[in-house]
Amino acid sequence: MSTVNNVSEVKPKSPWKSSPKDRAKEAAVFLGTIAATCLVVLFSPRSGKLGLFVTFFFLYALAQAISSYMKFGTMTAKDSAIKVLMACGAVLSILPIVSILGTVVVKGYKGIKWNIFSNDMS
Repeated sequence: MSTVNNVSEVKPKSPWKSSPKDRAKEAAVFLGTIAATCLVVLFSPRSGKLGLFVTFFFLYALAQAISSYMKFGTMTAKDSAIKVLMACGAVLSILPIVSILGTVVVKGYKGIKWNIFSNDMS
């Protein structure tokens, strides 16, 4: 009886893992969206932080949808646009909390002492 030792090892593949080329395309879409947002805000009546925020997320959702449509089709384009809009909603919901906490810390840091928890006020 002889045994065969010419068995090649099987390496697992990760088809969901993005390649460096895919990451470069995503970075280009992101940076292009930032440039387009700056141009739109500069040459339109939209101004301020809110105009910049709304314009950026709208253009980024559009750019991601177009990029996904070109690569995978309609369903992926819809999914990509909805993901961006969900991220926008998450940022919008967390923004007031961060703003309030930031204001409390900036205006109240002088009142914080090391003995605040060890001594009472009586």
